[in-house]
Amino acid sequence: MRAPRWAVMLLSVVTLAVGSAAYYVHANPALALVFRPLVGRVMAQVVARRAANDAVYLTAVRPTTTALSRTATQRFTQSAANDALYAAGRPTWASVGRGSVLALGAIALTGDQTGSDPAPELQVHTTGQTNAEGQPVITIRGQEFVSPYAATEQTPVLAYVPTRLPDVGATPEQVETAPSVPASSRWYLTHPETTLGYLHGRDVSSLGNAWAAIQASRLCADDYYSACSYEFVSAVPSTALFNGEPLQHTLYYDVHFTRQLSSGPEPGYIRYTASVRQNLSYQPVVEPEVAMGTLTEVLPALQPHLQTQLSPQLLAQIMTELWLETALQPDYDGLPFPVTQPVTAAEVAAAIQALGQGIPTLEDLLSLANPAPGTDIAIELEAPPTTNPDTGGNVTVEVDFGPDPGVGEPTLEQPPTGEQILAPLQGLFPSLTSFSVPGHTSECPRPSMELFGETHRIEQHCTLLDQYGGPLSAAMLLVWAIVSLRIVLSA
Repeated sequence: MRAPRWAVMLLSVVTLAVGSAAYYVHANPALALVFRPLVGRVMAQVVARRAANDAVYLTAVRPTTTALSRTATQRFTQSAANDALYAAGRPTWASVGRGSVLALGAIALTGDQTGSDPAPELQVHTTGQTNAEGQPVITIRGQEFVSPYAATEQTPVLAYVPTRLPDVGATPEQVETAPSVPASSRWYLTHPETTLGYLHGRDVSSLGNAWAAIQASRLCADDYYSACSYEFVSAVPSTALFNGEPLQHTLYYDVHFTRQLSSGPEPGYIRYTASVRQNLSYQPVVEPEVAMGTLTEVLPALQPHLQTQLSPQLLAQIMTELWLETALQPDYDGLPFPVTQPVTAAEVAAAIQALGQGIPTLEDLLSLANPAPGTDIAIELEAPPTTNPDTGGNVTVEVDFGPDPGVGEPTLEQPPTGEQILAPLQGLFPSLTSFSVPGHTSECPRPSMELFGETHRIEQHCTLLDQYGGPLSAAMLLVWAIVSLRIVLSA
């Protein structure tokens, strides 16, 4: 069945609206600027790697990153809401490292650099002056450019500087001389001094006036004429067109003069005709632009350069600045930060490699540092949930770890008692618990012998044994027990 015409028209309108909205989201810098936590995660990784060198410091990783986050948030709340490094009143990672970014002054960008031309730059200006008209200006590569506001350390001016600067002195009325007509000039005519080639430019009237002025000066080169001046008479455009404009303009000028006659000076004039032709090889030249102002104002010009990789040295300087300020606070309980051991570029490079997420780019530096308006700046290894600032709603983005494996919570066993700990030892040799020394009776031997017709009895030792028998019996019982136990254990 064929769809009615009104349905087709409605579908076309909806498609066009959706397509336009998609393009607007892509082109609008305010919508493209989102929360990106990579710089904060690199900082947290540097802290973790420093703590890993000493097990005592492992417990201080979390207090350190929390303190760094608190310092970064305090910087934002204490700064001016219209700071150039902020975006719509929210902090960026560039504003977190404000001191290092201002001190650096410029970040070289990758993009449209060709040959020996200088690389495009994102410059940060903190000083400026005013021109003769009282306008604030900043100096870029030796040229003065009018700034939207005065540049100070409190109100820096960001400037996107392209590879080639625009010619601030060039005007549409500018006329130049050349042996051939460049493609950048729309109109030209033959120079009165034909050996010089052509006069060319972008404006017909300016070309004709320049040509007439040359003719007047040539006439007055003769002593016979003086007080030469020119006057425009009329212009006749041709009927032939090229790109909608006349192919040629015929200009008429009167060159006035004064002749020195014997009867006295006499005024006169000569009519000259100039033919200004259109350059068929003309190609409009798009002059590069220097974008100046806040981050929001400069961001459109930076779009082609957002994937420029950041120097690890810059990130090291930013973190050193932030960590030093944090460690000097009286309630700081994180890792010690010696002044003689600043964060190095090698540490940052190792942290980036450990994260395995690529090198931070200019887009990361200029991205929002807090996950949602009014929240704290997060410097931690795992990024918190964020909201989509483009929709105007609170759409929470959660990390998906996959399906629930159904593993229950772990439980801890009860610690054993002292009796339970000693029970294995007590049951190791159960026969020892019932061991006793067997009882027996004995009588001290009293030997005798016959000598010299008499009987002699030896019994003094029995007297001693009767006297000290108790202690000796206990001592020997102990020796016997030790020897017996050693025999049993060695078996």
